[in-house]
Amino acid sequence: MKKSLTYAFILIGTFVGVGFISGREIVTFFSRFGVVSILTSLISVGLIVFNMVVENKISAVNNQKLATNKLFKVNEKLLKVLFYLCNFIVLISMIAGVHSLCFTLFDNIIGAMVAGAVILVCYALVIRGLDSLKRINIIFVPIAIMLVSVIFINKLGDGRIVTSEIGNNNIILAILFSILYSGMNSLTILPVVKLVPKGNKTIGIFFILSALLITIINLILLTNQVGDMPLLNEANLIGNIFSKLFSVILLMGLMTTLLSSAFVLKKAIDKNGNQNFESASLIFFIAIIVSILGFKNIINFLYPAIGALGAIVFIIRFIYFAQFKNCKNNKNTI
Repeated sequence: MKKSLTYAFILIGTFVGVGFISGREIVTFFSRFGVVSILTSLISVGLIVFNMVVENKISAVNNQKLATNKLFKVNEKLLKVLFYLCNFIVLISMIAGVHSLCFTLFDNIIGAMVAGAVILVCYALVIRGLDSLKRINIIFVPIAIMLVSVIFINKLGDGRIVTSEIGNNNIILAILFSILYSGMNSLTILPVVKLVPKGNKTIGIFFILSALLITIINLILLTNQVGDMPLLNEANLIGNIFSKLFSVILLMGLMTTLLSSAFVLKKAIDKNGNQNFESASLIFFIAIIVSILGFKNIINFLYPAIGALGAIVFIIRFIYFAQFKNCKNNKNTI
């Protein structure tokens, strides 16, 4: 149980980045659609879990026919391309998020210095690999859930949780964006899924905690969707000390996702798995330049775009796998 919980925290830490904990990601994909987003957010988490299960089953299949199918091989290659593209987009958004958070908390000079220091620390941790990420997530996830719960309880106590006639309540658009969200996050979480031990407990814990966290944040943000980091605005209403603590958690959430994405990109470049400085330097140099697009713009436009491509790939992937399983079952019944 302890092992399953540990790996579930690793998965959640990869899933929950600064875009998520800041509230900007939740507003873009869910809260702006009003009360219906409570349901669509759960659908989205369910789809992510479904994709995780399918990927585990595909990895377990050792069948020459499936491996040599030309269309399936094309899908595999497309999945890899989107997987790396998605991780790059997430990486630049996290770097942009560092700047947004630091310049919110400090003046220009100090903000720039703190942002530079955080990125430098992440650069060093990327060279060390997934073990560093594992240790951070084990600490980060429980604290993040606790602090978000405090914000929720505070807002509920003030009578500011409202669930009627909020947002445009466009059900079709809300469902579409829930699919886009699952497509994007399924791409980012895949590398970690393949590294954790197979088992229903880990995925079950991931689903319960992720669904709980996303529902609470969504309820909080139904009436507050302003700024780059609307959840930080809610933390500010509780008090200065709590706001500072929440800012630290935001930074940790940012780092977990940044590390996960950068680690994947570095591993793709370092085919031999060596811990060299050149690949990490190249990744961070390019990402820092592209991150000038801005935190909010990247999440509002690039996240849904990569989510759409990811959703298409996973749909095709599932169809091929379902056809393969069906053919296999038919042969077994003959």
